[in-house]
Amino acid sequence: MYCTIDDLKNRIGEYDLIRLVDHDETGELDETNQARVQAVIDTVTTTIDMYAKKQVSIPLTDERDLSAAKEIAIAKSIYHLHLNSESETDENIITAYNAAMRKLREISWIGTSTPPESTVGFSTTTRTKQFDADELDKM
Repeated sequence: MYCTIDDLKNRIGEYDLIRLVDHDETGELDETNQARVQAVIDTVTTTIDMYAKKQVSIPLTDERDLSAAKEIAIAKSIYHLHLNSESETDENIITAYNAAMRKLREISWIGTSTPPESTVGFSTTTRTKQFDADELDKM
């Protein structure tokens, strides 16, 4: 898990977090509402792992990797919580989500020599190509 419920509370405030998940109108971040938030965090974590495992070892251990993953997880979680609510998603949330997705796509790039310069901070490894056009023609 790359972010926590507390990370989300720190980013958007507890009131807004409750507003996004409180379908039963309890007005609290009770066990049910925490489970709703945690389900989104778990889904986002799985998504990040799917993208990242193409370039780095999972689970992430490098501090830079964890920091980048945390920022991506927060942005994606907030976006998905908005989608699951009746709340309108403002432009800043959409922009943060789009930036997070661009970072994930950068992470998952599999190149033939070196990956493009990354703004993400993930420690990537260079992969060599397994097939080139000549080798494919021989098959």
